[in-house]
Amino acid sequence: MDTGRETPDDDTDRRAPVARRSSRVRVQFSVGTALSRSFSIFVRYLPLWLLIGVVAHAPVHFYALHKFADIPADATLLDYQKFAKDMQTTQIVITVMGFLLTLLVQVFTTHATLVHLEGERVRIGSSLAASFARLPGALGTVLLMLLVFAGIGVIAFLALGRMPFLLLLLLIPGVMVFFAWFLGPQVAVAERTDPATSLRRSATLTKGQRLSLFAGLFLLGILAAVARFVVGKLTGIDLDRMVATDFSPARTWLWATAPVDIATTAIGAIFAAVAYRDLRVSKEGVSSKQLADVFA
Repeated sequence: MDTGRETPDDDTDRRAPVARRSSRVRVQFSVGTALSRSFSIFVRYLPLWLLIGVVAHAPVHFYALHKFADIPADATLLDYQKFAKDMQTTQIVITVMGFLLTLLVQVFTTHATLVHLEGERVRIGSSLAASFARLPGALGTVLLMLLVFAGIGVIAFLALGRMPFLLLLLLIPGVMVFFAWFLGPQVAVAERTDPATSLRRSATLTKGQRLSLFAGLFLLGILAAVARFVVGKLTGIDLDRMVATDFSPARTWLWATAPVDIATTAIGAIFAAVAYRDLRVSKEGVSSKQLADVFA
């Protein structure tokens, strides 16, 4: 990636003293600081996050809006069930597309955030190119995580009828594994490691800070829920009624919640990138720029 430097020799000369200086600095990780910096980065590059978010969410939202246009204003629950049944195959396609686009946004946001944190200029073209190059690694990491959690879910489902207490025994380790692997995609993006290595690195970085990460995500979840509640109040949409009987406000709801979805995706990805970088500084004493080939 073009970082604005003129020659490799100049790059080496500038980076070496920084590496020696940063190797002596270790700062205790703080989830409060990570959240504060995440919101600061979100506000600073707000037009960028909105642009990338709109591009990524547009296909899914426009498709959903088009399909909701087929639902009559006086649709009943049976009408909607029939509509949903007819849409099953297409829904799978749109779900997969939405998943990949959202992951691409997260990869882009991770890369751009790490570039900013190292004092470099964020370039849309360079970050997009890097994102596409790193997307397979991040995708493999996420799929491996999903495969493991799917296995836990199958075991929990099988145990439900015979040994219900196993649900609790599986829930706690499941949550612990999730937060141990929480930074797996960020590791894959920054260090370009394979999925298994990314998850192991994440487990090492998050050790001792998983409760803090849980608190950070919990707070972000509360803020997202409040934002959706406010949107519901401002639009006058009764969500319980819309889900149960009246689907006519669905188009309005999709338009109104799109900014919330875009902001939630961006802030969550920024927080994960900031946490990854801060944990590396805290535990390894150097920044992501010295230890990983983030910008190549």
